[in-house]
Amino acid sequence: MDPALQLFKWELSQIFLDRGFIAKIIIGMGISLLLLPFLLNSLSSFATNVNTPNLPFVYKIITIGVVGEYPALVGILEGNTLLSVIHLDDEENARRLLANGELNGFLAVSGRSVKFVGNGNPLSSLAELQVREALDKVVKAGSNPDVKVIQEHSIEPFVKGIISPFIIFSPLLLWCLPIIQSISYDRENKMLEALFSLPIDRRKIFLAKVFANLAFAIFASFVWMLVLGAFGLNFVNFLGGLVMLSAISLLIISLNGLVSTISSNVKNATLASGIVSTIVFSFLFIISLLRINPYLAEFSSVSPVTYISYQVSGILTPFPLETLLLLLLAIISANLLSVAAFSTEKFAFSLNPGIAQLYEGMQELLGKPAYSAFAMGFVAFCLTLPVQVISLGILLFISSSYWIVIFLLAAMEESLKFIPLGVMKPSNWSEGALWGAIIGLSFGICESVLFAPHLEFIPLRAIPIAAHSLFTLIMGAGYGARRPYLGLSIAIILHFVYNETVLSRLI
Repeated sequence: MDPALQLFKWELSQIFLDRGFIAKIIIGMGISLLLLPFLLNSLSSFATNVNTPNLPFVYKIITIGVVGEYPALVGILEGNTLLSVIHLDDEENARRLLANGELNGFLAVSGRSVKFVGNGNPLSSLAELQVREALDKVVKAGSNPDVKVIQEHSIEPFVKGIISPFIIFSPLLLWCLPIIQSISYDRENKMLEALFSLPIDRRKIFLAKVFANLAFAIFASFVWMLVLGAFGLNFVNFLGGLVMLSAISLLIISLNGLVSTISSNVKNATLASGIVSTIVFSFLFIISLLRINPYLAEFSSVSPVTYISYQVSGILTPFPLETLLLLLLAIISANLLSVAAFSTEKFAFSLNPGIAQLYEGMQELLGKPAYSAFAMGFVAFCLTLPVQVISLGILLFISSSYWIVIFLLAAMEESLKFIPLGVMKPSNWSEGALWGAIIGLSFGICESVLFAPHLEFIPLRAIPIAAHSLFTLIMGAGYGARRPYLGLSIAIILHFVYNETVLSRLI
């Protein structure tokens, strides 16, 4: 049998045989289940008593159409701080605009008969709630319409989709911890040195540990989804939910593996894991909340939490392949850095491994500087994406001047692409320009694949690739010519102009 496969089976068996660890997971699931009834029971009360105009939304974030005349009702709707009302000539046009996402719902008025049509998404649910409140006011004023509402009162699933992912993801942090024990504990007890002496590729040793933890995480995710269903929290697409939970688990496992390679002991690795996991989940949840803003609804789909939210809300949506691709990019980047650490002698024998060994290992693992540069472009993109999306969300929520924000976005991206150049230390301007262009190339490919469709750049997907290649080429040339900060400054300025051009198409 392949030694790497034997190691995988041994690692997996150790996880299942660790009674203390299994007990912690069961306790964690139990605590989450205790919170679940309170969540489900409170939603109906929230849906009945919430005063939506007082919720912290941007002014006029909901757009509804009105077909027909009903002055008393329309007048109330037009005075609503959340609603923008558009008058339409016919119902067919209204349905087309609703299908295209240009409306969050519409009213079809015939005499005193009112029909509301929505599409089930969160903003449509809020639109329906505003219409119901307006109709109540009309009824109290003495006009009694015959109301027919096609879309069910669905503020409840909207809130459910926001809150329930916290319960779903809470035990996940526990079942992604074995790789820390496997790597850091083995370092402390010199077991890794023994493993490295065996005729097994070090990359296979690391991947055996990752996949053993992943196999357990998939099993735990499957059991957890069944338990949640038994307690009333169901997934519309069970397989899709399992794939997404497993992908998120693999991301956390990969990040835990990464912090373990640069931590001297289990305690430090566990602390670092907690910090990194908290940051990652905070980003994912915040990005998911962007779906309440009509300008950022598309960007919210970048977060896997958005898909899980719709799943538990009973809204059937296509499986987000772009989200899965994003997770895979982050997973590959984290594992590439971890494997790079495993590829250096310093990893096994250093008492205090650090960040520097990752970069050394990257070049040692991949051999050619061009390969290292290409890999670091992917890593830089995965680091900048969460902050970039959240910054855009803050910008468009407050609807203020965005010059400083887009300048900071440009500075952040170019600075993170500057780090690999500092590690690789090009000896002249041409070498720096080549490596810089390659770093920008991989960064631009990621941005093109994930962002271009949302920014209506589908016919022009080469633009982000060419732009980032140019920015980092200039920065690399400056570094090789011993003018690193001049090259960085020029790249930031050009990137600032590029960001302003892109955002001007979005806003």
